[in-house]
Amino acid sequence: MNRRHHIDAGPWLPGWSLRALLIVVAISASLLLDAPIGWTVAAAGLAVLGALVPRTGAVWMVAGVLILLMLFLPPAHARAAVVVAAVPLLHSLGALSFVVGARARVAVRALVPMIGRYLAIQILAQVALAAVLLIPTGGSLPWAAIVGACAVAGLALAAVVQQRRSAAHRADVGGPS
Repeated sequence: MNRRHHIDAGPWLPGWSLRALLIVVAISASLLLDAPIGWTVAAAGLAVLGALVPRTGAVWMVAGVLILLMLFLPPAHARAAVVVAAVPLLHSLGALSFVVGARARVAVRALVPMIGRYLAIQILAQVALAAVLLIPTGGSLPWAAIVGACAVAGLALAAVVQQRRSAAHRADVGGPS
């Protein structure tokens, strides 16, 4: 390729920054869960392994560690919220690490749809979590069950809308028949 050619893709991030973010999310989530040091070290080690060698699947093991921590530690609403936020983010970053090399450049606008989906799902998931946590264990509040059902219905509606958008996008791509 001639050096005079230049492709301007707008603002970009180095591919390694997504992997670094993966490590930061894993360690931060473990610390926010107030995990014992051994579990935090295990989560950090698995996150580093997953960032360096994505095909090991260690990122998903970190997600499993966070879920186990939530089960082993005393119950707290904040812990559940951290896990609900961190696990999907780890999944998304782990999936990106498969297809984006550490030396690659990632256009910021290519990440915008993923960030938008993550935020939309997080809003619904955190509302559903809050609704579920409002339900007392000894009895039941009918309004809390209704709010939880509405949150689940909203999540299902969002999934259907997203599926129809992606199906419409595939149909609009066109090409030779």
